[in-house]
Amino acid sequence: MQLPDPCASIIRSITLALAIALVAPTQALADASTLREPGFSLPHIYGDTDVELARELGREVAKDRLVQIILVSRVGRGTLAQAFGSLDPGALADDIQVRRRGYTSSELNDMYAKLPQAEQDLVLAYCEGVNDTIEAIYAGTLPEPLEINLLRTLFGLGDDLFGNKTNISDQVDPFYAPPGGAWPNAGFQMTPEVVMTLIVTLIRQFGIESFNEASRLAELQQLSAILGATTGEQIWKDLNFLNDPLAPVTVPDPDTPGFGGPLAAAPGVSATMLASSEKGTQSEPSQLIALAKRYPRYDYASSEARQQQAAERRAERATRLGAWPKLGSYSWVIAANRSATGRPWLGGFPQMGIQTPSIMHFAEYQSGEG
Repeated sequence: MQLPDPCASIIRSITLALAIALVAPTQALADASTLREPGFSLPHIYGDTDVELARELGREVAKDRLVQIILVSRVGRGTLAQAFGSLDPGALADDIQVRRRGYTSSELNDMYAKLPQAEQDLVLAYCEGVNDTIEAIYAGTLPEPLEINLLRTLFGLGDDLFGNKTNISDQVDPFYAPPGGAWPNAGFQMTPEVVMTLIVTLIRQFGIESFNEASRLAELQQLSAILGATTGEQIWKDLNFLNDPLAPVTVPDPDTPGFGGPLAAAPGVSATMLASSEKGTQSEPSQLIALAKRYPRYDYASSEARQQQAAERRAERATRLGAWPKLGSYSWVIAANRSATGRPWLGGFPQMGIQTPSIMHFAEYQSGEG
């Protein structure tokens, strides 16, 4: 299963926003430091390099949010019942649903491997920082959250906090290391695979609204059956209008150059097809109709509805556990050549309800590398 290009772009952006750094665990990180704001203990993190910054960021986020990281990663990986099934038996059905539609271990690691090296370094350093905090908790130099204590003592999951110790798909997480060795007390439990899981989970839940393709296909088939291929497809396109200059529309917008005009002649769309479509007749079947006819007339929409109901139940259960707060947002991206500073600018502007803990974690971080 390949990750669609839009998702890959989002992953790259979120990776940069989440991490900002990485390098080998042996590199000295003495120059990274964190100052906590007195009022709300919000972290302000500083380092000489992005690598230092990323690892320190992982440490500080884990101090504040380790339990939430564990919870969301298990929701996204389909291992919630292993840790919390005794609290809510319905978590097992959620896990089954997630594993049916989720990515395998090898796919998640392939996403990580396809990131530019600098971003791979950021992710790995962030993981090292989280594991530093787990190490300190296990060694007794940091307070142990109650939930971590329960996972370690009551459920015996001290070596499997994130549910990635065992093979649940096609391989064991290749970055996972059990307690002992280079990380004596805690092992290397937070891994790039877990980070990819978190990113994909957040994208699917908060970043992408389903186009509900099964229902759209049913609409196209019904309109074509009643009105004919040409008129049915034209109405379908207007009903599901996309703001895309390459997509021909039946009512071109004269104020927006390109819409329904020359740019509509994209590769794969013949001039004959466009001309006949504009005249209200069509001498050849459109590619869209031809594609739709290839699919059997199964009730895809009902199947999709059942999947949606299962997803809603899963979200409701995760919300009760504190892993699924309501969230909406918008963002701006400004290219470097349009920025007064000459640097690219990425801004995220969340809107959400009030809950504890929030899905958002405030942190300021600056490195000497800019």
